[in-house]
Amino acid sequence: MKKTVSLPNKTTIRIVICDSQYFYMDGLARNLAESDPYEETKIQIVGTVRNDTELLKLLHETSVDFLLLCVNLRPTSAIETLKNMKAKGLHVKTILLAANNHPTFSKLYLKNGACVYMCKTVSLSSLLQTIQKVHDGYKQKRNRDNYKNEAELLLSEREIEVLVWTAKGFATKQITLKMKISHHTAKIHRKNIMEKTGCKNMSEAISQMLGGV
Repeated sequence: MKKTVSLPNKTTIRIVICDSQYFYMDGLARNLAESDPYEETKIQIVGTVRNDTELLKLLHETSVDFLLLCVNLRPTSAIETLKNMKAKGLHVKTILLAANNHPTFSKLYLKNGACVYMCKTVSLSSLLQTIQKVHDGYKQKRNRDNYKNEAELLLSEREIEVLVWTAKGFATKQITLKMKISHHTAKIHRKNIMEKTGCKNMSEAISQMLGGV
């Protein structure tokens, strides 16, 4: 599937969209391809894929400048996708699209290579402006202003991963397999999460830190 805004003598930004939700992805692809072009660039949608396997195959076979990656991939997570891309030497500028712009998520995704983390509900014009900024070299900073409270600064990357997998409904045994850690280590991460957030259980921590996502 290729959709292009045709303009002569323009720099082309080649974009792939990866999202488990087909209708959202298809609509976004159409809107981007049919949007008003920039003065110096044009948008070309070189592919839309629904999972990690399809994405990695496409990135190996096709020249891509940009990846618009949905956070809630199935069956893998966007974190695994970013790590797989890095391990395979696939360096593509990536914008993470999520249901809401929560700082705990942004801390984890930005650390693993994403350039920007933003809401799916953002306007098309704002998304186009962000694509242009990232194309020009912009990368969202991971500083104190990005976080909601001190607890989020204290959580380690692995603790956030445990929190995210738990929020997705994975049991401890499944999380240990996903993260390649022992059951004992997973229990320590859960204990640390509750101590650092002041929550009595993981459900409360998920509600506080991830807004119930």
